[in-house]
Amino acid sequence: MNPVAIFTPVEAVFEDVEGNFPTFRMLLADLSLTDTLFWCARLNLIVSNPLIADHIAKQQYGLNIFFTTEEINKVNLFVREHGGATKVTVFFRGQLLELLRWACLLCEDKSNDGRSFEDPQIRRKFAQALLIAGQLWGQRIYGSRFSLNGGIDLARLRGLGAMRGAMAETSSGINPLQALGRGQILFAEHFPRQYPAFADEFLDITGISVADYYVCLTAMTANFLNRTPELIQKGAVYSGVFDINSYANSVRDELKTLFSKYAYLESQTPQELRGALWGNVELNQLNGSESYELKPLRQRPILRVSDGRAIIMDPVFYTEKATVGPLFFLATSLPKGKVNELFGAFGKTFEAYANEIFERMYPARTGLANRFTKNLKGRDQSGQEIEISDGYLEDVSEAAFFEMKAVWIRDNVILDDNHDLYLDHLKERYGQSSTAQDRIKGYAQIARAIKKISQGQGFPNEVDIFRITRVYPVLLVYDSLLDTPVGCSFLNSEFSALLEPDEILPSGFMRKGQLLVAPLIIMTIDELEALETSVRHFRLLDLFRDYTDQCADRITSLHNFIAATEPYKRQMYANQEVAQRADELLKTTSQKLFPKANPS
Repeated sequence: MNPVAIFTPVEAVFEDVEGNFPTFRMLLADLSLTDTLFWCARLNLIVSNPLIADHIAKQQYGLNIFFTTEEINKVNLFVREHGGATKVTVFFRGQLLELLRWACLLCEDKSNDGRSFEDPQIRRKFAQALLIAGQLWGQRIYGSRFSLNGGIDLARLRGLGAMRGAMAETSSGINPLQALGRGQILFAEHFPRQYPAFADEFLDITGISVADYYVCLTAMTANFLNRTPELIQKGAVYSGVFDINSYANSVRDELKTLFSKYAYLESQTPQELRGALWGNVELNQLNGSESYELKPLRQRPILRVSDGRAIIMDPVFYTEKATVGPLFFLATSLPKGKVNELFGAFGKTFEAYANEIFERMYPARTGLANRFTKNLKGRDQSGQEIEISDGYLEDVSEAAFFEMKAVWIRDNVILDDNHDLYLDHLKERYGQSSTAQDRIKGYAQIARAIKKISQGQGFPNEVDIFRITRVYPVLLVYDSLLDTPVGCSFLNSEFSALLEPDEILPSGFMRKGQLLVAPLIIMTIDELEALETSVRHFRLLDLFRDYTDQCADRITSLHNFIAATEPYKRQMYANQEVAQRADELLKTTSQKLFPKANPS
């Protein structure tokens, strides 16, 4: 389920502390910079660990370190009054990132840095600053965006960017091993076919090969992303801190330089982080509502200090390095014309990757019609070839049309006060822009194909479309945040407007000629990977039908429907192909870096 919860205000625990920005600044002035940054990162490694499902245990871990028994009792009282432990959070990722970015600006190293948090009063001030950071985060993300002024429909549109912003800063992301396996398939196999210059350009820009980059990334993931839930259960203090120099010296002599290059690529000092997040901001003009982009943390998610100590600041962004890191190393260094080519190639890579999964799910059968067809084409009335869909799945009288898109949303439009900027950006990326209506993609392509078929102006090749009566349009995306609550409903409304149905039935299905068309389904690549193994236990089109029957308005995402619905939530399994690639990468990494531990 999506991690949405009530956060604990500072006044609920510390009655004499005001939850405002002046108080926040005073608290940070007493905290030592490096210790504060390390503790933000250390807690983040715990609360953002996707492998620890026990929300209460993760919260208790932080409470035991930073709160007294009396203060924990006050937290528990607030929790009971606001829906229970599963509804309320004290520590969360967005809050920790908020405190980390303000600490970069407002803290300085004290003479006792490295030991400053041994003082109970310093830990208490950190706890107070942390709770206020959560409130500042909430004000920045939500503000008045959910005001009912103008009605609930307008409130939903106005709050759509806030929902995405909240998800972007609270999500725990995917399993690190899943990310490694996916990245290995994408960048070792598919992407070089679409972009032949990839290996040479990556080596020129980074100084290391793609293969060596994944060796270093895998070693760091295996050793420093706290993937051991037992630490939480035992109440052990997890440091998360490592020494970059010592770790580089622990590998084979010929690889020391390689690891040092990698560490430089992915890490930054507190001073570099401050410059990247804040630039030349005027300290006397701050009010606590200043916006910021997450790009500096995405680009270099490891913090390092002069004595060699280092820590992964954000496990979610670090994990993302496996799935998009190589792409963005090139994108930030190549000229604009090449960048467009680069992302075009990645779009084709994503399509090839997704279709490969579908072909394993629905393999060709000798003597029988294929259930799945990739890159389905057709012809119009004049015999001209036309594009129908990136993927097509049929089963008797039902079919699903898939359009596959790997694009990214710009951070600077998500929380803009003019919410129409974000909505227009969504349409431009995934459908039809208001300003360039001749350029269509994604859901607009599906709507056009269905209209042509229903009006007898489009005739797909290879399939008997005339026996199909029910259609499921599916937008399959690489962006795991596109299916935020309400977002699916907005995109469906745009799809419906382009489809121009003859009739909308009470069930949510839309009649278009002889076809019954379901509301648009948004599916992320995370869901598709899980479904590859899971469809052994249920039919994919049955899932689409049940989803439509129960969530025709698409307010609920497919992801949340699966997570909350029997029997689907018990029948979702890890992708075996991705898991196998991750396992192979772990073995390769261990053999290359530490051969003495792997005798031949």
